[in-house]
Amino acid sequence: MQLPVSGWQKFLQFCCGMTVILAACPVAAGGSVDLRQLAFYPAPLEATGQQPFGPAPAPPGWRQADTVDMHNDGALLLERHQREIAALRDASGVFAAGLIEPLAALARQHQARGEHEAALAALSEAVQISRRYDGLRSDEQQMLNEQMIVSLRALRRYAEVDEKYRFLVELSRRRSDATAAGRAEALARLGEWKLESFHRNLALPDQGQMQAASLSLGRLGTQAVRNTHFDALAEAQHCFVEAARLLIESEAWTNPTLFAAERNLVRTFYADAHRERVIADPLSYAGRVESSRDRMRRQAAALDLAKPYQQGEAAYRRMIGYLKKDPAATIGAIAEVLQGLADWHLLFGKQVEAEAQYRQLQKFLALAEAPPEQAAAILTPALPATLPSFLASPLAGGTRPDDGQMHGYVDFAFEVQRHGHAANLEVLGSSAGTDAAITDRLVSLVQHARFRPAPNGDAAVAIRYYYQY
Repeated sequence: MQLPVSGWQKFLQFCCGMTVILAACPVAAGGSVDLRQLAFYPAPLEATGQQPFGPAPAPPGWRQADTVDMHNDGALLLERHQREIAALRDASGVFAAGLIEPLAALARQHQARGEHEAALAALSEAVQISRRYDGLRSDEQQMLNEQMIVSLRALRRYAEVDEKYRFLVELSRRRSDATAAGRAEALARLGEWKLESFHRNLALPDQGQMQAASLSLGRLGTQAVRNTHFDALAEAQHCFVEAARLLIESEAWTNPTLFAAERNLVRTFYADAHRERVIADPLSYAGRVESSRDRMRRQAAALDLAKPYQQGEAAYRRMIGYLKKDPAATIGAIAEVLQGLADWHLLFGKQVEAEAQYRQLQKFLALAEAPPEQAAAILTPALPATLPSFLASPLAGGTRPDDGQMHGYVDFAFEVQRHGHAANLEVLGSSAGTDAAITDRLVSLVQHARFRPAPNGDAAVAIRYYYQY
């Protein structure tokens, strides 16, 4: 059965690059759900056996008492730490060096119980004692501040989180025993935080965003652009570049921070290349709907779009170079980077280059004598990967929760064409109570997604999309 195109879908297609506000849809309980918050969890349809949707059974051997026992054990540990700290204070004073580790242990117990304000109070006391004896450049200062970040993030005190990451970068720079690897790791962690901040803040009201879309990342610091959030992206990019530079100069080719920095650089280049799409649809800008600016950039590839495309390609080629220098590099690690480079070409409309790189991947797997099951998992997985693979997609919600936490499913079939576009979409069925608006949302997401194509032409797939909101 060919899927009929609803009026809503026609309107979406007509709007193309325009921002479409997705209204809430009714649900069975009488409430409503914001369609933008829908997360879909795909599973190969044949693997589900098309069984009726229902709540998952309780894990074997699960008892309500288990939760109670864990709570009681935590309370006992908390009390033990508090008694130890009180005894140390009585014996050695409130600034005894021996208090640092018990206070950190007390904070860990508070964190395990979700008591983050209490954890921060204990950690702040430990930090002050540590400074009294070892100053600001000790291992303890690093450990305690990293532990504070956990609670500050949980409490959403993001400005303080930012300060802590910057402190750790400064600490890694000033310590006499600082290594290139340690400095690079601190920079990469600050970069990851700024990249996370960029994505978290995208949906916030912003009157200066369209102005920022026309500026290069390097110019944002010199322009009076309000609340653009692209400054966080620029800082993240700078941190990753500096981290990679430090490790390259020290020839630390196998350091995992080097690969992490390069992969994160690719993410910044992609966001930089799709400014207007990021602004228009921050929740799912990985889709292939082109805005007018994207179209102009693609047509004038020698100008704006060429630079981030070339920067991303260079990052992938550097990663390939690092792997060549690593005698322990696995087939899977090499294949992942080769496939990532092919995906990168495809994302920027470089079809010829993409197909050549996918063939290069096949050739590598054959020469490396990869086991057939490993080669099949890489080249023809049961679930086609959504691109770019380095961005979260509402069509690939990660590890699927138990059925008891899901609201339903939609069974879906389509073909992935050689350009990665979906065609011949067909709804095969859905669970009881699935609203038509939910099905329409899924259809729209699949229509506008980019998938990794099969190595030998078009491929038909059948997927059960479980959904949660």
